Amino acid sequence: MVSKGGRIAWDAKEKGEFEFVHSLEQAKQAIRDVGERGSYLNVHEWCFTPTSFRLMMRDLFELGFIQLKELAFHPSQSSEFYVALSRVGVLPPGTRLDLLQEVLREQSVA
Repeated sequence: MVSKGGRIAWDAKEKGEFEFVHSLEQAKQAIRDVGERGSYLNVHEWCFTPTSFRLMMRDLFELGFIQLKELAFHPSQSSEFYVALSRVGVLPPGTRLDLLQEVLREQSVA
């Protein structure tokens, strides 16, 4: 995990230095704990723009891998966006190509 200016979530305007939150030895020990003790370790690494997430979820729905659609979408506030998913939701508006073009616009602003 990396922080910037002491924060683990930031946007392009955030000031400060990048720092690793954990040392390699701490990471190695956490991996050992999982393997040897069956400890739970919540690890994920995702990098989405709001629309890249919406496009991915739409594709997964249309491919039949999930049954969830958007119940609510809340655009970025600083570095986070929120999407509520539900079986009674709707797909994001526009074509897949429209969504891809929006992803490219979002990336060029970052």
